[in-house]
Amino acid sequence: MARRLRYLASDRAVAWVEDENRVVGLSVRAVAAGSFAQGSTEAGLSQGLREQGWLVEEVDFARHFEARTLAERVERRLRWPQNKARFNADIVAACERTRPEVMLTVKGIGISRKTLDRLGRLNVRTVNFFPDYYLTDVPWEALQAYSNIITTKSFQLDYLRSQLSVDRVDFVHHGYLPLLHRASPTGGGTYTADIVYIGNASPYKARMLTPLVNAFPRAIMRIYGGGWDPYRTSPLSSAIVGHRVAPDFMADVISHARVNVALHMGLTESSIWEDFVSTRTFEIPACGGFMLHIDNEEVRSLYQVPEEIDVFANAAELIAKTRYYLEHAHEREAIAARGHARAVPAYSYSSRAAEVAAIIEPLLKSRGRADARS
Repeated sequence: MARRLRYLASDRAVAWVEDENRVVGLSVRAVAAGSFAQGSTEAGLSQGLREQGWLVEEVDFARHFEARTLAERVERRLRWPQNKARFNADIVAACERTRPEVMLTVKGIGISRKTLDRLGRLNVRTVNFFPDYYLTDVPWEALQAYSNIITTKSFQLDYLRSQLSVDRVDFVHHGYLPLLHRASPTGGGTYTADIVYIGNASPYKARMLTPLVNAFPRAIMRIYGGGWDPYRTSPLSSAIVGHRVAPDFMADVISHARVNVALHMGLTESSIWEDFVSTRTFEIPACGGFMLHIDNEEVRSLYQVPEEIDVFANAAELIAKTRYYLEHAHEREAIAARGHARAVPAYSYSSRAAEVAAIIEPLLKSRGRADARS
């Protein structure tokens, strides 16, 4: 007969049902700390974990650090130590109040080593879902303190495992947000742009996109994202929209573009790594868009090429394939439909949250069984 076991602390939320072969978690409490703005990875993962049966309390970074005007940004910089202290105090207070098994963050900006050590003493497993190749954005002493790091960058695995340990570092891909990134009901062959790129500026991106703009002077090409103002005197100027796409409108932009280009930051002076995939890799097909993606083995492991997406290796190939797919609508739309079927729902943050749960829950179950029997 199954027996119900509980942690020794009576206010713990995880109950365990044990039989001869397995221990099954019924409910996991978590505190999620980060930015929960619309479209954020934190929002997607938190909702996905709720769908896995987790109970999640959110501690919002923006409550302490949000700034819009120049004056507010200056004030934020001046008040960073105080705001950071309040953010960390709120994380600790939430954990003391809810007694979670897990504290999950995305990247962990502003979370101190002192806080992580404090949560360790509270027997809270700390998990950092790290979606950026700039490891230097977070103090190394803080990264070292997490119980688990789950990187979205496959090229970081060997390095992180060599610096930490194999059993503390895992890999889970980026994803898309089901509530935001979905095929537009008004899509299906109605287009407002020929070519779209959505992403922040970088010199590498400008070098790749400039020949594309020059090759299609009569095409409607739009570039959305931050940091493009310095290029307004360049050949890119006619394509630069000048602002980001609000998360809830991204699907509309992607769905109504004939060709969506996906490329990444490129190599920079401050990084030895280069992205293979990004959130856009999953968002474009999820929105029903046709995707031309920078070529690499990782994106080919995610999609069939050219059945579900197509790829390019350089600017010349980007121009040639863009021209081909602008002229072959039926083939382009069939590829987009197959790419959508591949991505949805497999590449959603709901699915990524299930992967995160599959990594973390066995660790909690082992601890729960040990605590219950001690």
